[in-house]
Amino acid sequence: MISENDLAALTARIAELRGQIKTLTDALELMDSYVAYLRQPDDAGLVQNAVAVTERQNKPMPDDLQERSLRLLLRDQPHDLGLSRALIALLYRTGRPLFPELPAIQSNRGGYDDAAFEELLNAKEDYARAGDTFGVYATLWQLCVRYPQTARGWAEFARCLAERGEWTNCRQAVAQVFNAGCFDPAAEIPTLSALSILAENGKLGSLDWSAWIQQLSPALQAHPDTVRILMRQDMSGSAATVISSTKRLWPNAAETWIAATMAACEADDLEQAYDCIRNAFKLNPTTALRAVVGDLGERFAAIMRKVKRYDEIADWLSGQWAEGDAMNIVAPSPAPEAKRAVQTIRRTAMDRGLPSVLLATQNKSASIAVGNIFSSGFELPTVLYSLVNIRIISPWLRDYLEGGACYVTHLLPSPRNVDLLVAAGAPSIIVHVRDPRQWVLSMAAHTRLYAHITLPSWRETALGGPAGSIAFVIRELLPDAIAWIDGWTKARQKLNVNFTTFEEFVHDRKSFIDRILTLYGGDTRFFDPKAATEDQSGVDYHRRLGLTDEWKRVLTAQQIEHVNSLIPDEFWHLFGWQA
Repeated sequence: MISENDLAALTARIAELRGQIKTLTDALELMDSYVAYLRQPDDAGLVQNAVAVTERQNKPMPDDLQERSLRLLLRDQPHDLGLSRALIALLYRTGRPLFPELPAIQSNRGGYDDAAFEELLNAKEDYARAGDTFGVYATLWQLCVRYPQTARGWAEFARCLAERGEWTNCRQAVAQVFNAGCFDPAAEIPTLSALSILAENGKLGSLDWSAWIQQLSPALQAHPDTVRILMRQDMSGSAATVISSTKRLWPNAAETWIAATMAACEADDLEQAYDCIRNAFKLNPTTALRAVVGDLGERFAAIMRKVKRYDEIADWLSGQWAEGDAMNIVAPSPAPEAKRAVQTIRRTAMDRGLPSVLLATQNKSASIAVGNIFSSGFELPTVLYSLVNIRIISPWLRDYLEGGACYVTHLLPSPRNVDLLVAAGAPSIIVHVRDPRQWVLSMAAHTRLYAHITLPSWRETALGGPAGSIAFVIRELLPDAIAWIDGWTKARQKLNVNFTTFEEFVHDRKSFIDRILTLYGGDTRFFDPKAATEDQSGVDYHRRLGLTDEWKRVLTAQQIEHVNSLIPDEFWHLFGWQA
């Protein structure tokens, strides 16, 4: 007789063996399906069988099998938007090119249905507004598949990818247009737009953009995007020769007047530059604002300092404000999904009860790194409350103070700005400053490292080298820098101003962060110290050496004496600087 214990053990052993047999049978079935697929990878039935076996056994789907399945399905159903979207999502996740497998553009196949093309292009915008980037890419994929007789689908794909910062894929799409060997007028403007964005971000790579542009019509050779490409490629002379034609041929495009603003700055004609940027704002405030807070920012501040019309644009923008239009959100890219993402992030921050950060930093004081403490540490998105450092926009400030945002600016402590902060009920502001003697060296280096965004008369090449740049900064720029600090010290009569210094930031980072978080007052349960202090990918921190006393070795004794004489007595004790 077998005991109950032996029977139970035998039953368990049989169950174990059956499990092993099942595992071996499943493995054999899966292996057989994969071998069959590998032997005949173009047989859709075999690929689908391998997929079905994998899913039935609840095994992870290999990327190559999933990709092959989707490509074979698209071979038989090339116009299926859902399949295109699924494949693009897979390609994006695995870092592969986001394009269909197609022969060269077949430009000799005649015309195409413009209305159907436009309908699909409009569908792309619907996906963008819904925040579905893969849906956007899938519609553009379909344009390339359905209309191989034109380069326009590839051109629109290139522009879309450029707007979303997908540089490698964008260049590949542009190359498809270049390789078409013919010129489709409908493809040229989106291609120019893509090239302009690539140029603005230094991502043109090896694209032979110049040869392509030379084959365009005279009107497109004077297009505002062409001008911007030339200027970003250090060809301001070539840009200057066509800018008058740009104004004449493209007068209703805000981009024309942005390009003209840059050209006027290159000519050091800041009065003309102001008139041009005003035209851009009138035509398209959002486009002009993106330029001003982006590549044009430093030159815009110089323009305003020259013409001293601080209130004109700011008051006009206040009048343009409409609840819900989110004009003051300048997302990382112009894609609709980017603005939607910013709004979602801000709602999360507000739900956490996080206030907005009022942080004004002196330029060249580690502004980006200090701002990152809040923007990354608390996941606070960028929302504007002022027109760069020039003037607060009242309705923007009211919106900003509702919470959940971060905007680091070199805000001027003008009486108007201080009064606007007080009137809006700003509880306090953190002002971050740097020893003016070390600031001189950092600012002088900035004119060399970022020559393309400074005025020609500020550049080291025009000032006779490093020594000339230092002398220029001391003579022309330092008085304003000291006045900026002094303005914030005087603002304490009306506003709670809390000062922090670059020197504190450098010498004891942990204590600095602890103090600035206390001044901010946000719930630190939502603070990520690692994210707050690590470098963010793709961000230029405008760093040089990060020193605090280099000036002792570089400035002459006469320069040190002169700079010290400009610094108000109050600063030495207030900021802990040593004379």
